[in-house]
Amino acid sequence: MEFKAGVGISQADVDGLSGIFTTYFRPAGYTMVERTQIDRVISEQGFQRSALTEKQMVRIGEILNLSMIVIGDINVVAGEYNVDVRVVNVESGVIIATDGESFKGSYRDSMKKLAERLASQVAIKPGQTVQVSPKPKPTTQRTTPFEILGYLKVFPNDIGRFDSEPYTVIGQINSQKQHGYNTWRLPTNEELSLMVANSVVSSSNTYMTSDSRRSGLVRLVTDKGTAQESDAQEQEIAAKKAKIRTIIESDSFNKNNDSYWKKNIISIIATYKFTEFLPFLIKVMNEDSKEEIRTTAAMSIGQLGNASCAKPLYDFVVREKSILAKSIGIQSLAKIGHESVQYYLKELVNNETDPTVREEVINAIEDNLFILRYNKKD
Repeated sequence: MEFKAGVGISQADVDGLSGIFTTYFRPAGYTMVERTQIDRVISEQGFQRSALTEKQMVRIGEILNLSMIVIGDINVVAGEYNVDVRVVNVESGVIIATDGESFKGSYRDSMKKLAERLASQVAIKPGQTVQVSPKPKPTTQRTTPFEILGYLKVFPNDIGRFDSEPYTVIGQINSQKQHGYNTWRLPTNEELSLMVANSVVSSSNTYMTSDSRRSGLVRLVTDKGTAQESDAQEQEIAAKKAKIRTIIESDSFNKNNDSYWKKNIISIIATYKFTEFLPFLIKVMNEDSKEEIRTTAAMSIGQLGNASCAKPLYDFVVREKSILAKSIGIQSLAKIGHESVQYYLKELVNNETDPTVREEVINAIEDNLFILRYNKKD
């Protein structure tokens, strides 16, 4: 049994949680191996415990003549513990059971429930005939993804049943680029309906989706290109970012008088969500001599939707003279999903004297309330 530390948690803390799990993981029909025996093999094989791979864990199981091993990953994100555990058949290397748990409260109760659930999955029932090294049946295991409507790829099989989204398991599947893709994710409710309609999954089963994330089976989907295509796209984006950084650092932007070129650079920053260039956009919005460049920067800042930009956009609206520039600034401000925006918009209602601008602000208040309430943007 081996649990590894992921994001936001030390290996020492993981070992403590692993100890609780071990206390309650007692599947009927199996004998647990002492931790000291595993540590001995790790030392003898020259493995590094902090960097153990799944293949090395299987090798440890072979040396100790085990029928199965338990491997876990623990990550802590925003104070929430995410634990993913899988049981691997040593001889075949096949994952025979998976489960997960997310919690913020009592970690002992949560780890106990997880251990007991997983133990019940692999327990040998009275009178049950057990094949020591179960092999998957080729006739029942699909090996290639399904394709629906020419764009939606569906993972060949369910990856297990989970009570919460198995971030670590999905991450591992993507890091291995299984079936040629590294963008596997939970389906939306609409995509799940498509899967049912096309007989990919059964309507009699409960599946987890990104909309509900309720307990259930997990079948992954992707609507992106292959991993090779994704890698090429990432390289293209990285090249664009590097080019823009060079332009900013060399002061080429300020030296170039081509407005079309400048607006294109500003729009690329918003299109690709290059938030690290926000200070540059704010500087352009505040200082460029041409109104069309300043307003383009304001629009891009609104698209990025960073809360820290609410005050600069408010100042922009107050400072600009033309109704067009003010209108663009107001619309950009309204796109930011943060409570402070309501304060700044109400300040504009109180201070602006032009009736056209005031009407624009009143409409923006309603638009921003919709974003705050439903977290939706155009």
